[in-house]
Amino acid sequence: MELLEKIKTNKSFQTGIFLSFISLLTIILIESGVKGSFYFYLLINGMILACYGLKGTASFKLPIVLFSSIFWSSGLLIGISGIFALISIPVKPWILWVPFGIILFLLFSKPMRFDGSFFKVERFEWILLFFLLVSLFAHIYSVRGFVAPILHDPMSHATWAKLIFNTGFVSHYYSPGLHILAALGMGVDNVSVATYVLIITNLFNALMFIPV
Repeated sequence: MELLEKIKTNKSFQTGIFLSFISLLTIILIESGVKGSFYFYLLINGMILACYGLKGTASFKLPIVLFSSIFWSSGLLIGISGIFALISIPVKPWILWVPFGIILFLLFSKPMRFDGSFFKVERFEWILLFFLLVSLFAHIYSVRGFVAPILHDPMSHATWAKLIFNTGFVSHYYSPGLHILAALGMGVDNVSVATYVLIITNLFNALMFIPV
């Protein structure tokens, strides 16, 4: 009864339940084999992590949280995978549950509150959003239909990412973050690591707001 009363009266607790459900949904989609669910996982969980990372700062606003979301989730995922690889724990898709556990801990140990200023979008932020959309279109839509990069360097990245996918271990440290994300992406929905290298590199380039 006390828990039900807390759910009814505590808005921060309600927010925690809602966000934890959305985070769990990303895991359910991944476990169900939904194509592209890895990107949704990075976006949603990255937004939650960004809220905690930016809380109490002038950047704690929805547009900034949205723009930086994938950097937060990717950074945490790469960090966890790197630590596990150093202690000889294979980097496999089950690692995606670890950030989810961290997010659950944060949501219920440090409840999140949102006020009106969080959702207020300034004119400059609308401009940033416009450039982001143009940049995403230029970088992502333009490579639709390609299953692999056409340059030798991205193909090298794909080869190293495939080694991580096959063995679960990071045996080299040249752009390991990209390779870890591509290997996990392939493990999630069985799309070629070469395709993931192509999309992920273009996605991060797009988030620089440079539509070229």
